[in-house]
This record gives sequence, C-alpha cells and structure tokens, in this order.
Amino acid sequence: MAEKESIPFIKLSGSSRFTIPGLGEGRVSGSGRISPEEINVSGSSTMPGGMKVGLVEASGSSTFKGDIEADRMDLSGSASIEGSARFKRLTKSGSLRIGGDAVGGSMDVSGSTHVEGSVNLGEKLRASGSLEVGEDVVVGDLVELDGSFRVGGRIKAKTLDAWLSREMSRVEGGIEAARTRTSPQVPLSVSSMPRPPSMGRSSSQGLEKR
Repeated sequence: MAEKESIPFIKLSGSSRFTIPGLGEGRVSGSGRISPEEINVSGSSTMPGGMKVGLVEASGSSTFKGDIEADRMDLSGSASIEGSARFKRLTKSGSLRIGGDAVGGSMDVSGSTHVEGSVNLGEKLRASGSLEVGEDVVVGDLVELDGSFRVGGRIKAKTLDAWLSREMSRVEGGIEAARTRTSPQVPLSVSSMPRPPSMGRSSSQGLEKR
C-alpha cells in the first residue's frame, strides 16, 4: 500500500493517462484530481490499486485495480474494487463490487452491493436494495437491511433490523444478535442450541416476506 506522501499531485481533464510511481498506470475520461489527500474523479476512470488517501470521491464508472484504503469513500454510479477496501466510512449509491473484504467503521450503501469476501465493521452497516456477501458479516453495533440479501457466512451484530423484499433472503451461517427485528409477517426460526447469556443465535435460514 502506497502511503499518502508517495502519491503525486495530478489534475485530469478529457481523456488522460497517468502513472502513480510504484503502483502503475491509470486513465480517466472525464475530469478529476489526484493528490496525497484525495482521489476525486467523474466520468469513466481506472485507478491502480494499492493507494492510501484521505478521501475517495468517484462518480460515473470507476474501477480500482487492487486494494484501496481511505478515511472516507463516497461512490456513485458503477464502482468496482478488485481487491479489498479499508475505510472509516463508506457511502455508495448505484452498484458496487468488492473483490476482497470490506473492513472499516461504517458502510451506508444503496442499490446493488456485492462483496466477495467478508464485511467487518466496528460500527454499523446500512444497506438498501440488494446485498450479497460471500463470507461473514461482523458489525460492532447495528446491521440494517432493506431489500434482499444473501450472506455466505454468518451475520453477527448487537442489533439486526431487516425489512425484506419479496425476493428470498438467506444467511448460510446463521444470525448472532442480542436483538433481531424483521418486517411483519417474516418467519424467523431460532435454533434449539443453547444461547449465550447476552446473545441469541438463530440457525442457517431463509427469510422471506410473504
């Protein structure tokens, strides 16, 4: 991961190509600027992976060719991160695909979100639309889901709030939460295994709004 100090100041307009020393080439069709503090691009962009900055703002169609780390990520349109994403806060509208893990403080996403690895957040996850996660979702406080979701591992949080669409939603590894609230008429089965004193656990289950 390239530290902030190693990233040059670059201003982009029209159809431009650029190089980040030690990381590789990128291109932008539109406008943008890159500095040790921020990546700000609009239009169609491809960025090398391995960058670490304070802020990422990307609109339009954006691709990061590897891992990316930022204090804050604001994404809109169609975004693809081919590695893992690390952040304090991530907000997104549109479509997002993360090829690795999503690790950070909080995520607030709408539209279509796909994380091939795990989601590990210290604070909260809010997702509306469709959410697919290949492995576990572990969140320190609140998981709030509105729409459809499929999780290949477990969901673990203090509170799980789920408002489900008519599409089938499934959590393969079960749910661990002190409090679970779902939309009306959604069946929620609970396993017969003993529960820890401060946390309920439900089995692997499908959740479906009728």
